[in-house]
Amino acid sequence: MMTIPMADEIRVPTVPVEVRLTLCDGQTLAATVHLGSSSPFHEGSETLDEFFNADDRLFLPVHETGGKPMLVGRRAIVAALAPPESPLLSRLPGRVAENIYFLRLHLETGGVVEGTLLANLPSEHSRVSDAFNQADEFVPIEGPDFVALVCKNRVTRIEF
Repeated sequence: MMTIPMADEIRVPTVPVEVRLTLCDGQTLAATVHLGSSSPFHEGSETLDEFFNADDRLFLPVHETGGKPMLVGRRAIVAALAPPESPLLSRLPGRVAENIYFLRLHLETGGVVEGTLLANLPSEHSRVSDAFNQADEFVPIEGPDFVALVCKNRVTRIEF
């Protein structure tokens, strides 16, 4: 007879990352996202950009402070702030930024995110507009004490 393991017996290795989500309704949510311990695209764990830009996810799984699981609509997220050491594609071994831009992003909620954008596109396509016109929905902006994944569709203007 086959037994099916209980949900709490199944454990998939993950890398927890604390985030503060700003949602389009103006609410903020302190939560933890769990990145996969391996990525199908490169060696090492999944990165924040991969987690937020996964095309097939309409809802992202998170755990509220206290551990309560929930799903958050990806299209409702304006920005996600995480610790500065959080894993990003731009930090993978062998990645070299073609250009570094200091930006001030004005968000539809009235908030502002200031930080650097590392342009990893080939030099002929490494303008700020090229980075913001790529297919990915979220763009990483690095500040001195945070990493922000900002939804491009929620940005009203960019100063640089």
